[in-house]
Amino acid sequence: MTTDTYHPASSLRWESVTSAEAGFDPMRLEAAVALAQSSSVGQSEGDIETMTRLGCAGEAYTEIIGPMRNRGDHNGMIVRHGRIVAEWGDVRRVDMAFSITKSFLSTVAGLAWKEGLFDFDTPVRHSVPDLFDEGMNRDITWEHLLRQTSAWEGVLWDKPAWAVNKDRVAAGAIGPTNIKPGAAFEYNDVRVNLLAFALLRVWGRPLPQILRERVMGKIGATTTWDWFGYKNSWVNLSGQWVQSVSGGGHWGGGLHISTRDLALWGLLTLREGLWNGVEMLSRDWIQREISPGEANPAYGFVNWNIRPSTDGQPRRPVFYTTGSTRGDAGTTAQNSVTIDRDRDIMIVLRWMNGDRLEEVTRSILRSADD
Repeated sequence: MTTDTYHPASSLRWESVTSAEAGFDPMRLEAAVALAQSSSVGQSEGDIETMTRLGCAGEAYTEIIGPMRNRGDHNGMIVRHGRIVAEWGDVRRVDMAFSITKSFLSTVAGLAWKEGLFDFDTPVRHSVPDLFDEGMNRDITWEHLLRQTSAWEGVLWDKPAWAVNKDRVAAGAIGPTNIKPGAAFEYNDVRVNLLAFALLRVWGRPLPQILRERVMGKIGATTTWDWFGYKNSWVNLSGQWVQSVSGGGHWGGGLHISTRDLALWGLLTLREGLWNGVEMLSRDWIQREISPGEANPAYGFVNWNIRPSTDGQPRRPVFYTTGSTRGDAGTTAQNSVTIDRDRDIMIVLRWMNGDRLEEVTRSILRSADD
């Protein structure tokens, strides 16, 4: 990692440098940005709620129960050594982040772990007994929840755990699977929402409040972002009604945030939790976030890891978080944050054609290679 420790004063007061000053090949980066701009998913014919319903097609529950926001046009940012190298489109517009929200859930979990509110191998039932007190649910640990290997069976916010598994729905397999916690990976929004609820219980405070006070407010994010749950995810916590947030926009809700604020959080992750010499997140947590899981080596703590082969040489895992919904003509509308520590680069792309996302990301990274 570079020794340059520049951190922007805020998402609105952020220094820029030329591509050459940042160590990019200017022509190659210009071509990469042009490729990104030409790879937009396009302007949707329907609103975001319609696209989300299409994304839920084949599931048992398709009702939208959380706030939605019509999307903007494609935009993006490239940051190297902490400074903006390129940005295009309306990077200050607030948009739904979809499953990028899961990575912010990991951030709040990291803060809780740092506070000693849970340990990885501790059964979650010690903190949240009512949802983990039956059958194999009793054996679920916090690490199982974070790695999406919990195999939890039950109903949360009126949606059973099998509701998002289209294969199980098609086969009518709606009973317990008898899969042991930790044995198998399943990308499951109900169980991610369960993680959010469990974290609410151990914090005893709304998660957006924790995130704003402990992280986003301190690194200079605006106040335009918000984090929502569902109309039926309100719970009585110590005599006050608070909303348990969702881990994505699958049924609405989730994180709504601008590209600039998203990039600030990405830079904090790139800096391994340090901001102007202050440890916001434990470096140990950041390392665990990107560590490969046994059931799925490509998945860390509700985050993806990839190893880009831009030059054929092995590299440290690249942190990669993404959220998607349906776009035009059946394509996937993708939002992503990619962090390459070897190159000290962070990329945010919004409303990309999912089929082009990997090509665009690799093209940007290659333009920084000698």
